[in-house]
Amino acid sequence: MILKGPQNFKDYTGKKQKRINAKLKEILPSKHKDILSRAVYYSVFSGGKRFRPILCLASYEIFHPENNNILTIASSIELFHTFTLIHDDLPCMDNDDYRRGKLTSHKVFGEPVALLAGDALFNLGYEIIINSKISDNIKIKVIKEISRSLGINGVVGGQVKDITNKNEKLSIQELKEVYLGKTASLLEASVKMGGIVAGANTKELGALSCYGKNLGLGFQIMDDVLEVKARTSNSAHKDLAGREENYVTILGLEKAQKEAVKAINKAKNCLNIFGKNAKILKSIADWCIERKN
Repeated sequence: MILKGPQNFKDYTGKKQKRINAKLKEILPSKHKDILSRAVYYSVFSGGKRFRPILCLASYEIFHPENNNILTIASSIELFHTFTLIHDDLPCMDNDDYRRGKLTSHKVFGEPVALLAGDALFNLGYEIIINSKISDNIKIKVIKEISRSLGINGVVGGQVKDITNKNEKLSIQELKEVYLGKTASLLEASVKMGGIVAGANTKELGALSCYGKNLGLGFQIMDDVLEVKARTSNSAHKDLAGREENYVTILGLEKAQKEAVKAINKAKNCLNIFGKNAKILKSIADWCIERKN
């Protein structure tokens, strides 16, 4: 269950969100500089939970207390994540008008500026890592990990599979591969980057990788569950016909929820080698199941 006591889950995430937002404001160009800066600022500060940076911080804290170096690296992850969201929303991709209840970047600033804002965030993320005060050896490992997670075998590859298979009947295994790329890959990298900067060994990084991958899968399946619940609660017919395929449309609501719980439980079990030091990461996993949105 979610942590109780003086440093409960809500307190922990609230404090981390404030630290990450402060660091992001320090990193980003002034929103008053020009239209590109306004688009970048608007997109980064559009109401995100800072889930991925918090994972990075919690992973690092298994080994050491938080410091400014890991806060910088964690904040860079939010820049990469926002880049993927801007591009995902574009008319040539998912063509979404709203994200988190606000107009998407291309609806506010136009498609060309939104596209370039995503590009700017992608590059700024790497710049922040390169200029951080960690050793060059660790920087290389961090850059290698984030590059892997965003590339052909990660977010970009998963997005391509998602787009090209929209009108296809997918098996659960095929859908799982989409989710592992599009969603789980960056979550896995977020957790591993915390471990890499902390100096985790091969076995420890393997455990963090296992956690992040299964957390990402469970998180995305729960997104399916929550989305379908929201649709059905607002629909007189409760009809899912013609909807894009997901775990619920293939397995049904109850079985999909069980698959999400199964993945989350596996994620938590991956952390057993860390004992009580992994309690925050386990609480984050519980939140993935218990959340309402």
